[in-house]
Amino acid sequence: MSNSAVLKRLYELRKEVELFLIDKKSDLSHYFQEKKWVGRLAYLSDIFSYINKLNLELQGPDKTIFNAWNKNESFKKKLKICFNMIAEINNEIFQSNSDYIMEADDFYSQNSLSNIIAAYLKMMMMMMMTSFEKY
Repeated sequence: MSNSAVLKRLYELRKEVELFLIDKKSDLSHYFQEKKWVGRLAYLSDIFSYINKLNLELQGPDKTIFNAWNKNESFKKKLKICFNMIAEINNEIFQSNSDYIMEADDFYSQNSLSNIIAAYLKMMMMMMMTSFEKY
């Protein structure tokens, strides 16, 4: 199971996991009650699914450096689109995160999460810009 699938499944089962952790008297249960933490989990499940998709597209016997370059360039453009959307407080491109914000109905969390996501996307764009420079 990929990281993105694990994160997506954890997000989907977050209420059940929280109840389980409460039942086991685990200190970890409080995370599932924090809106900001759950919002980050939702975002991570979304972004990791994009990264996993890119990873799978870069693999295989018939892949060349030209294919990888094109996929990398496309992913950088997608990150830029994501960044621009988040800067406009439009998080629809991250479905789980968008759904959670609607569910939580918390404007403060949305702004706070948007800032965190924007910073993360900016860092990813910088990393992607340098990933093929040495080739």
